[in-house]
Amino acid sequence: MAWSCAVESTGGRCFSPEQIAAYALPASKSLEIPATDLETLAEAGQVLLFRLALQQGERSAAASVRLSLTAEADVPVVSVVTQQGDVLADGSTRVRRDRVLRLSGQVTGKKPAYEYAWSETTGSLDLTDPDNLLTPTTGKSLAVPANRLRSGATYEFELVAWPKGRDPAVVTVGRASIGITVNTAPSSGACWSEPNQGTAFNTSFILQVLLVRPPSSPTRLSCHLSSSLSAKLVAPPTIVRGLGGRAGGLPALLRLSAA
Repeated sequence: MAWSCAVESTGGRCFSPEQIAAYALPASKSLEIPATDLETLAEAGQVLLFRLALQQGERSAAASVRLSLTAEADVPVVSVVTQQGDVLADGSTRVRRDRVLRLSGQVTGKKPAYEYAWSETTGSLDLTDPDNLLTPTTGKSLAVPANRLRSGATYEFELVAWPKGRDPAVVTVGRASIGITVNTAPSSGACWSEPNQGTAFNTSFILQVLLVRPPSSPTRLSCHLSSSLSAKLVAPPTIVRGLGGRAGGLPALLRLSAA
């Protein structure tokens, strides 16, 4: 009476004769194989063919059984978050184009360590271009430099995680994605001052702006003084006080911008 075991897909042995002998119970009619000894084969999804051969004199017989292995599900739970922007009704996160985009992966599971891979499933950002990234695509977090995303565009980034040292093509991976919508800058409109002239070091000027097409996020206004004159900006930022530094009534160009 002799036991043997072969991997059905390759025909190779799954256990050595010494291992088979150690697994055999008294009288050799049964095998008892620890689950830990099957773990690697199970993760590879192998089918094992066990064969028991009997021989007595010139008479012989054999029986076999197929054993299909499935590993215990150990799918890591993955999520992707960002501390930037606002969440829109469609679930995507609205961010500013002129800010670094930072995405953080969170992974929980039974294994002590995991490997990671980032990809872009929607959008036109080339993740193979090192100029488009501040971090590698194999880390737990991903950072995209400012001004790499297109205004008004929508992107989706996906993070995949699997146990360290395993083949992601074989094991069940965990995955999560996040949608990103890039804010559109305001355009067109008009800007004016009340009053449009005054006394140096004395007159306060109130600047107002009308945006024809409002931006997709709350507007942040800033004021710039395009001259050699001095000015003091006070809250709210649309008020400029104390123009001065030159005599003769020379005009100062006050420019109000929105972002």
